[in-house]
Amino acid sequence: MNTKQIITSLLTIIFVAACGGGGGGDTSPNPYPSPAPTPAPTPAPTPAPTPAPTPAPTPAPTPEPTPEPTPGTQEPVWINEFHYDNQGVDQNEFIEVAGVAGTNLDGYKLVLYSDPEGESGHYGTINLSGTIQDEGNTGYGAVSFDIPISSIETGLQNGPYDGIGLVNPDNECAEFLSYEGSSTATPQDGVGGGSPCDGVFGEDIGVFEQGSSENDSLQRTGQGFYANDFAWVGPVTASGGFINNEQVFDDPAPTPEPTPAPETFLFNKAVLVGSVATPFYDRDADYPTWDDTDGDCISNRHEVLIAQHIDDDTSNPLVYSSSGCTVISGKWNDPFDNSTYNSASQVQIDHVVALYESHISGAGNWSSAEEKRTYANTGNKNAGTLPETTHQFLAVGGSSNGAKGSSDPTEWMPSNTDFHCTYLKKWVEVKHLNDLYFDQNEYDFIKNEESNCDNSELPVLPPNDDSTPAPTPAPGDGPEAGTVFINELNYDMVGVDADEYIEIAGPAGTDLSGWKLELYNGYTDEQYDQRNLSGVLEDESGGYGFAAFDFGQIQNGQADGIGLVDPSGTCVELISYEGTMSPISGSCSDFTATDIGVSQSNSTSADESLQKTGSGSESSDFSWVGPVAKTKGSVNADQTFESANTTYVITATQLDYFIDGVKHASITLKRGATYTFDVSDFGNAHPFRFSTTPDGTFGGGTAFNDGVSYVDEGTITWTVPENLSASVMYYYCTIHAGMAGSGAISITD
Repeated sequence: MNTKQIITSLLTIIFVAACGGGGGGDTSPNPYPSPAPTPAPTPAPTPAPTPAPTPAPTPAPTPEPTPEPTPGTQEPVWINEFHYDNQGVDQNEFIEVAGVAGTNLDGYKLVLYSDPEGESGHYGTINLSGTIQDEGNTGYGAVSFDIPISSIETGLQNGPYDGIGLVNPDNECAEFLSYEGSSTATPQDGVGGGSPCDGVFGEDIGVFEQGSSENDSLQRTGQGFYANDFAWVGPVTASGGFINNEQVFDDPAPTPEPTPAPETFLFNKAVLVGSVATPFYDRDADYPTWDDTDGDCISNRHEVLIAQHIDDDTSNPLVYSSSGCTVISGKWNDPFDNSTYNSASQVQIDHVVALYESHISGAGNWSSAEEKRTYANTGNKNAGTLPETTHQFLAVGGSSNGAKGSSDPTEWMPSNTDFHCTYLKKWVEVKHLNDLYFDQNEYDFIKNEESNCDNSELPVLPPNDDSTPAPTPAPGDGPEAGTVFINELNYDMVGVDADEYIEIAGPAGTDLSGWKLELYNGYTDEQYDQRNLSGVLEDESGGYGFAAFDFGQIQNGQADGIGLVDPSGTCVELISYEGTMSPISGSCSDFTATDIGVSQSNSTSADESLQKTGSGSESSDFSWVGPVAKTKGSVNADQTFESANTTYVITATQLDYFIDGVKHASITLKRGATYTFDVSDFGNAHPFRFSTTPDGTFGGGTAFNDGVSYVDEGTITWTVPENLSASVMYYYCTIHAGMAGSGAISITD
């Protein structure tokens, strides 16, 4: 009962007591006792209204703490940056990993793979150590690991199809990426022996280093917390050991909605503006030059030289080589710097839109290899165009062409300012014709320069036909070697070229003294190297032998040549690779080379070469194939030598015998076989005889007569006795002692 209820009850009791029982107002005592009064019922107390409760004050909401980035199911460490290739000798190679600060790298490994689709495979492992430090209070950091060129199989491989894997302390492949092409990690016969990344597919990162600086690298940039949040870019300035520029650790930025591109025009031509995903650039494989598009023996390089020759100087007319297939001299003006040149070897053919620039502007995504080759040779990806009829080519000097390199107009313009507008119009014409993209900076630059140019048309070029007859090649082009010939060639391969060589094949016993190999640069048509040969070929297969001769630097094409010259100075074989060419110097300058039809590139395995295969006994019996596994210094795979030469032509000059043109030749004959020696050239002057002693009949020896029918003029026939015990015989002149013993005859079964 509350206070109000107690007070109400007391008042009720007091009121009843004061009023007593009934009877008017008489107050005298009642003589009769009255019954006890019935008490009035006590009313139920009225409960007081319950006051509404005062609401408790609402506390201010406590903000949720920002969660620290945690690996969760994502790997806390990833490959973040690396440098593997630069101009000249590779330097400053490294791989950087990045990840959550505080991560202990002990137990992590980097595993390196080279050409997983070839034979190299896993070639090195780098054990990581240290702890990732917090850089700039981001909660993340980076650690760089140098790759000395003298270790890990002489440094990071230069592609294509090379890969890097990251193995975590649980011995799991946390990441595997590829550069210069996608690939699957395989151990093959690599010295690394395999890793947990074996069998893992690596997506091409889409950027690569080629001709970049030793201070550049490929890097991940963007915004996020894990590897896949970032995108690969480069080459850009290296930042090994530090978080990359343009790399932010935060929630990944949303992908912006694409906006339609505005219509874009340059010099009244519709052009494409934007960026293009770029595959690996392999100039040799994808954009080989110079073909002979119209099949007239004149390569496209020389077609441009002919078309852009200036005919205003009678003292410098256009002069062709003896073959009629190449230009030797004339007059050319370089519009880049107004220099004048009179020797064709001084003139280079510039691709107005450089092949690398074309590649990254969209040509790299053309699916047809023929389109790329046609574009490189004619300036138009569509077949049917002659090179001299497009605006893609200019005859220029090496100085200006080298300064330009692969630059676009934002990076380089001709020093001759009068040529600026023509140059830009040509640039736009080539890109417009071939649907190549302009990047935004390039477009803006040309658009701004356009206001400084008039509306004049580009210079008129020759019509796209072949109405001009080609010069008639000199007779005797393309000498075909006989029984001594070029049999194998190795000149280009993946990485740094090494073990370059040319192999000679010929009948066993052939003395190579006096023979030589001459090398020709198809760019200048000049001889650039030669090698004097030596040694005697030993019987290794069917009476034939092989000798390989190493070279320091054989040119990688396009259209370079090799000549084989016999001891008399005669060019007996002239071959070329990656196109035809005609030397203007050296022993083979009267001939046009025969293109062998196969080639190597910087993606060719170091264990492969170009070779002749087939069956026969002389050069024309065999065909070139490759690249295939090297057989340096021995018979090639799928190559069979049939019966060796059985007829020899003997000639003499002064006191020297020549057999088939080889001075003091050593030959190999078989027991039981019959051979013919044609001595009709010199009559009775040098009677040709055989002996078991070097001096012949001079010094006590005797002529060998068994099975021989001697003549002094005509043909000598010798059936080598089956039971001949001698393994070496000699030939000599019966008149001149000085000619005795000059060459040996090996006798075999």
